[in-house]
Amino acid sequence: MRFPLLVLALCGCTLTPIPDVSSEWLEPCDPSLRQCVVPFRLNATTETSVELRGDFRDGGWVQGEPMVKDGGVWEASITAGWGSPVQYKFFIDGNRWLLDPANPKSVPDGKGNTNSLLENISCAKWTCVPSTR
Repeated sequence: MRFPLLVLALCGCTLTPIPDVSSEWLEPCDPSLRQCVVPFRLNATTETSVELRGDFRDGGWVQGEPMVKDGGVWEASITAGWGSPVQYKFFIDGNRWLLDPANPKSVPDGKGNTNSLLENISCAKWTCVPSTR
């Protein structure tokens, strides 16, 4: 069994893994501390402004995330916790609510309205928030 170790030593190889610093590899953290960037898109029609509103942050139903029109699509991104659900709607021209036409999942909000729903948020690249414990 000494022969394989001798070969490794002679070729300058080690059994210690070398971290991959060229990729988007991230330090592991508990899933409860992971945060994902979640993109939202809405095909543009005749609206002049669109805001993404929802429960993704405190006050998000009153003042949402302004969406930017890029070509024929309105776009915005939010940060959401790993595994969390997000209820949201598009607020059009400051006076009309729209469910996400690209997302068939919805949920009643308990106040007589229906919201679009993203469940179990996950992402390939996340950030880790510090633990508050």
